Amino acid sequence: MRCISLIGSTCISSKVDKMKVIMDICPEMTLTVQQFRCYSCNKTISFSTNHMEPQLCDYTGAYHCSECHHNQTHMIPARVIHNWDFTEYKVCCNCFELLQVLSVRPLLQLHKISPTMYTYVQDLEQLEQLRNDFIMMKNYFVDCLLAKEQKLLQKLDQWPHFKENSKLFSLRDLHNVATGDLMVQLKEIHEFYCDHITRTCHVCRSRGIACTLCRARELLYPFSDHVSICPHCSLLFHKSCYEASQCPQCAE
Repeated sequence: MRCISLIGSTCISSKVDKMKVIMDICPEMTLTVQQFRCYSCNKTISFSTNHMEPQLCDYTGAYHCSECHHNQTHMIPARVIHNWDFTEYKVCCNCFELLQVLSVRPLLQLHKISPTMYTYVQDLEQLEQLRNDFIMMKNYFVDCLLAKEQKLLQKLDQWPHFKENSKLFSLRDLHNVATGDLMVQLKEIHEFYCDHITRTCHVCRSRGIACTLCRARELLYPFSDHVSICPHCSLLFHKSCYEASQCPQCAE
């Protein structure tokens, strides 16, 4: 209990969710604006030889003394989001701890902050489709005893947010997209899930429905590539059938 009184600051992880991620690339301040004070501890800093030399933090753009900036490096969210740049830049000690925690939190709304990145990085669009499919597949697994016994949803436990939404990313997610590792892993899981629902599990397979336009016997599932979903009533159709006609239920 005696050591509690020695704790000088709040755990950084408790602050991350309440903080706004800086989306400007190194919004550099001037020493004049900082009144020649360290941004972290308020000690006097200056480029003159009589004071501590300022060290720039690439995340905040603020200057720090050498006690608060140890030249640690980290990926910068704004550089990743806007430039797809995963180079590590020098940051202050506080921001290094912050970015370590922030990098695994799904806080980045890429579709709002930098929508053109989906055109520039083709894997992002494919990743969003996989995540949409996972959300639809989850609806099958929550009612399937076999899926629960085999703990199928736990295959996505590394990315729990992938089971809930298709839009939010962590910094680590984006880095793993860039390296190609994430897509390889997710495609394997997607293939396994598809096999369970459409072939190996009779309970999940029975939840498929036939196309009401062509009335073929083939069972359709919302995550299949050749299937279209009516945006109004959610009925499923073959893409080729839906493009040549309209939803009979909504047309009534």
